[in-house]
Amino acid sequence: MIRISSSGLSVVFGSLSFTINGGDVDEKGYYWGTDTGNNWVQIDLRPGSTTYGQTISAGTVAVAPDYPIYDWAYVAGGGDYLYAVAYSPGIIGLLNASTFLLQFNRATKAWKTIANYGNIVPRLLSSTTWGAVYASDDKALYASENGSGQIWKLPLSGAPASPISYGPTSTTNDGARCINAKGL
Repeated sequence: MIRISSSGLSVVFGSLSFTINGGDVDEKGYYWGTDTGNNWVQIDLRPGSTTYGQTISAGTVAVAPDYPIYDWAYVAGGGDYLYAVAYSPGIIGLLNASTFLLQFNRATKAWKTIANYGNIVPRLLSSTTWGAVYASDDKALYASENGSGQIWKLPLSGAPASPISYGPTSTTNDGARCINAKGL
């Protein structure tokens, strides 16, 4: 992890034993990183902390999620969890294909599927890979589907998902947001 100041100076905090493909900063100022949902790391980014820039904890989940995770986000008011979106291609990319909303428990380091939204972005229209995710104050996760560029709102309550807008198509991306961002 590298910190780059507004003047362009950089500080390397250290290296990890795995490559992070998604991450977010929680309400306490800790960065949580993951590599497809299997390994995780918690790094202190709280200014003035005696452990600033240090790895607080890291590990491998006991049971990996059934589908790869490419990003996750902390959702204010969503409990002690990080949230992610995953896709199962089903049979031949169509039959029983589904998009899932998952939560990662920051205390137990375990995954749980909390909603199955079905085949909301059919594979015929896209590669159906959920990349960047974002959170806001409306207890929902916003996710970008890389192949189509569609951005969807996925309520943590399990209420129906809804398309919000189109962004660019992508093969890799990451989401970032302000911790106090307002809902759409």
